[in-house]
Amino acid sequence: PVKIAVVAAPSEAALVQALRDAPLLEVRPADGWAAAKALVDRRDVTTAVHLPPGTAVRLDQRPPPAVRLYHDTRSITAYAKARKSVSRAIERVARPEPAVTFAETYASGASSPFDMQAFLVEIVISFALLFTGVFLVPLSLAEEREKGHFEALLLAGAPVRLLLAAKATYGLLMTTLVTALLIALTSGPLRILPALAHLIPGALCFVGIGLATALLVQTRKQAELGAAVVMMLVAVPAFGAQGAPAMAAFASAFPLAPLSEGLRATLSGQGQPAAAWAHELGVLAAYAAAGYGVAAWRARRLRP
Repeated sequence: PVKIAVVAAPSEAALVQALRDAPLLEVRPADGWAAAKALVDRRDVTTAVHLPPGTAVRLDQRPPPAVRLYHDTRSITAYAKARKSVSRAIERVARPEPAVTFAETYASGASSPFDMQAFLVEIVISFALLFTGVFLVPLSLAEEREKGHFEALLLAGAPVRLLLAAKATYGLLMTTLVTALLIALTSGPLRILPALAHLIPGALCFVGIGLATALLVQTRKQAELGAAVVMMLVAVPAFGAQGAPAMAAFASAFPLAPLSEGLRATLSGQGQPAAAWAHELGVLAAYAAAGYGVAAWRARRLRP
């Protein structure tokens, strides 16, 4: 359940009860607004709610009563559910109709208020990196092997490492250019240069994984299936990055979640803490090393 702290005037007992009756919502009373905000700062609850007198009964006040909400946005889905539950409870209890406003603030030390447009931009760019590196690179190499072009170059005396290095370079350039173009279109050309600090490590990571996938299969159909499975394994945990702390910790062990967080901070003009920056680079480097290591191991078996 989503945990919220509630500070309410005595006249709002019916509204507090409506919140207690809401499914998957755990209500904790607080002795004042400062105490409720402290619970959010400690991450004991997701949202602090202050219900002033007149919230549940229309009093024709001008301005209308302001319901204060104080969010910890490190869990987007949880605070969004808390706000929705409060709105629905007011709609059920208020008579004859709600006449309130929401005054929302956000916990210091948490991420900035959730911006749907920024979130979509970050997701599109991250998945463009993932798709181009993990899907297109192995499909291209698998098609060449299936048609015999790759083996023909090997028989002609071309070193296998040179061929794979050329394929990896092509993948890196294509991945970086595609995502840089997306950034230019969505966030402006001035954001490209700072974003390269995330794009280049991300491209190295995903191209390495894609190269390993390509060398573990024989045909294009196998490459399509393998790339799809790898994309699911890498991408699905990222959706838990905005969930409970345990889910966020699990998601941060996969490359897409820390990469997305880094891109979000950069594209919004915010700096990343040193620990977050080091964690992102460490995760991307570990997966890149694993991918290129598997590719190097498999490359030995391709020598004519």
